[in-house]
Parts: sequence; C-alpha cells; structure tokens
Amino acid sequence: METILGAAQQAFDRVGFFRLLYGERPERTEAVPFVGSTHYFRAEGTLDCIDPAVAICGALPPFHRGFRRLPFTVVESEADIDQRQERLERALGDVGIAEEPSRRMLMITNEANGPFACDLSTGLGWEGHPASIHYWGGTEEELGFQLAAHEPDYVVWCLPQNPTGLLPFPGEQTIVAHCIDAPLPDWQGMLWLFCDEINLIGSRPPGRTAFRVDWEQLLIEAGHSGRPAITTLKHEAFPLVRYELPNAFEVLV
Repeated sequence: METILGAAQQAFDRVGFFRLLYGERPERTEAVPFVGSTHYFRAEGTLDCIDPAVAICGALPPFHRGFRRLPFTVVESEADIDQRQERLERALGDVGIAEEPSRRMLMITNEANGPFACDLSTGLGWEGHPASIHYWGGTEEELGFQLAAHEPDYVVWCLPQNPTGLLPFPGEQTIVAHCIDAPLPDWQGMLWLFCDEINLIGSRPPGRTAFRVDWEQLLIEAGHSGRPAITTLKHEAFPLVRYELPNAFEVLV
C-alpha cells in the first residue's frame, strides 16, 4: 500500500522543490510537513517543482483562468493524463452514467471558466459522451434556448454560482463541477469536486454527502489546520504531498 512517507521520499528523490522544502529525506511520516500554496512561492518556477526526467505532454487549465493559487502552470505527463481520465471514468460510474450508452452533454460555462470546461468536455468525449459547450451570457431565456436547441441528456454546470433558480433543467440530470476554492454549494444533485492542482478529486451522486475519491491515486487526510490535505500517490510530473486544500469536504472511507 502506498503511504505518505513513500510519496514524500519519492518526491524528495525526484523533485528539487521537495529537497528545498524538507532539507533532508524524511524517514518517518511525522517528519513530512503539511504544506500550502504559499510554500510554492519559494520555487523559481515550474521546473523546480516537477521531475526533470519526465516528458511533459500537457498542462492543467485552472477552473478560473484569471486566478490560480500556485505561481506557475501545473503540467502533466502522459501517465498523469491517463490517470486523470481514469478518475473521470470512475466519477461517471459513481453518479450512474458510465453504465449508460452514449449521452449528449451540454457544458454551461463562460469566458473565465471556458478553458476548464473545454478540457473536461474532451475527457467526456473520450468516454463516449459528446459534449457541446455554451458560453452563457447571463439570462435564463438564453439557457432555455440552448437547452431546446441541443436537447441534452445531461447538463454539466461549469460556473461558480449555484444553478438552482438559474437553470431551467431537471436537477437530477445536472452535474455541477465545483472548485474546492469555494465552500461546497447547497446542491443536492450530482457533484464533481475539482482543484487546480490536480483537477478531478472526487464525485458525489444525489442523496450522498461524502465524496468518492480514487484511493489508488490519491490520499486524503485531515491537515493540522483541520482542512483536508491531499497526497498524489502515482503522479509523475508534478507530485503533491500533504498539500492542504482551502475548504473541507466529507470523504467515503
């Protein structure tokens, strides 16, 4: 079983940032500190925080393109991209869509969240669910027109505001893509949880308060501040070890 200590030791061996941060190779879990976004400002750039032996194949678009906690762009290897797609596949299964035949998706987004929505639509397409994208101008009438034109089976809401009262579409057929930068919304339907540092964290179907995470790839624990801390167990390019997230959420164990 992968552990925090194992992840920390691998990060120390592979990435200059962790050698700077830890000082010496940790030999026990208690020696692995909890860290936050401010620690990454000690790095001079992306190259300090990735494994130099890994070939970079892509970059993660932030949920909001005008805001990112880290001072650099998060990059991925081919294996990291494959892992992220596996998490999306499992999230579809968790909300009951993976077993269904190809479903039409309509992504609702805007200019600020558009790159994130485009990246997510690509992943949905790879899973056999074609996703159109609408850049919403702000009126309910406009949403109604787009829904009538596209006739989607599901809507994926990629905006920070709660769709309740805004989206004239059944809530049980709406997936809210929520960024951990903000507290969880009062939304009882399908919810997928994201953060800019790793993209998809977990999923939650209607009627459940706890999120299902991929324990083969991720480890979630309570940080020293009470906020959740995430450790990536298999990431190649940009590892995270005991990285504290800004808001709490319940996790299935």
